[in-house]
Amino acid sequence: MSPTICEKPSIYKRVGVIYNPSSRGGQAQSLFKAVVLPLLERFFGDRLVKCMPTQCRDDGTRCAFQLIVEDRCDYIISAGGDGSTFNVLNGLVRGCLYLDEKALNNKPLPVAFAVLPIGSGNDLHKTLGVDVNVSDLKFFEKYIHMLAEDGETIHADIGRVEYTKDHTGEIDEAVNDEHIPTQYRDRSACQLDTNDKGVRFYMNESSFGISSSILNAVNNSSISKEINYNIQTLWKQLTYANPSIKVEIDGKVVKDGIGQLVCIGNGRCFGGGMRINPNASITSQAFDVCILHNLRLWNVPYVFYQIQYGTHGTNPLASLHERVKTVKASKNPETVDDVYLECDGEVVGKLPATYTIMPSCVKFVVPTNSIEHANFMNK
Repeated sequence: MSPTICEKPSIYKRVGVIYNPSSRGGQAQSLFKAVVLPLLERFFGDRLVKCMPTQCRDDGTRCAFQLIVEDRCDYIISAGGDGSTFNVLNGLVRGCLYLDEKALNNKPLPVAFAVLPIGSGNDLHKTLGVDVNVSDLKFFEKYIHMLAEDGETIHADIGRVEYTKDHTGEIDEAVNDEHIPTQYRDRSACQLDTNDKGVRFYMNESSFGISSSILNAVNNSSISKEINYNIQTLWKQLTYANPSIKVEIDGKVVKDGIGQLVCIGNGRCFGGGMRINPNASITSQAFDVCILHNLRLWNVPYVFYQIQYGTHGTNPLASLHERVKTVKASKNPETVDDVYLECDGEVVGKLPATYTIMPSCVKFVVPTNSIEHANFMNK
């Protein structure tokens, strides 16, 4: 059954924008000021309340929280890449919970969300089926007009993951913080973490295994992420020891042994456009899960070639599980090293972890000709 008429973004009167000046190796700062900001002012006018640059890694969470709680924004736009989207989404959820502790019980959340892609990977927009061209002024003019006027909101699902925090130093300790400003820590409803457990929400995908090992190496290096990602991908395939893991899907154990990677997808794309969960949709009210088994170096080129085009479903080295509600994952005793997990490109913690789908949780503004708009209207 099709949903009721989608809201136009023009109904939102207090718009906050968060941009990551370090996206695209630092190029986003000049891109935002020279191109994006004038277009935001042109199309949003007086509705544009504030534009906030992030000050450091994970700062998008704080920015979104403050725009909602202090500035009472009813529409948040994240300008950056997939990692920026992840951080801003977590601030949006926590800001809504601060104002209403039952916000997650009354979905969708009251604050609308959108993403302006000025990052490097932009896997979320590949899931949407949107071609991103950051060197084309016409692209930004058309896309920002869509965000302001002629796009429509869909009720998007998000993933929730409860994971084990890392206190070994492998991950920056600051990642363990929820980034709620000190003066707002009087309300427990928006504080979901404990000392040892973290809770994060994500829009597109989360994975554990070799993917997080690659990202850890990239994030802890001073080399350009775009260059280092390719270097580390090759290096880890040579050196990474595939862990022994246990994966339970909707109460049934589907993996108990050695595997290289597990991707819990809300969306389709991963790792720069690979269609790892080719039939996933952010409006399906379920995850799709891909498990890559004990890949060896000689298997990798062909398997990842198939993943690039979403044709790996019949490969015995890969398993696809569709329309999944919950996933529980842990490492087996024979695996000594920790197994880390990432959400939308940000390494946040390690196994054990539990994933839960949050259906129809976010009012998400998308182009009316996007794949996910069609999926939503055809539900």
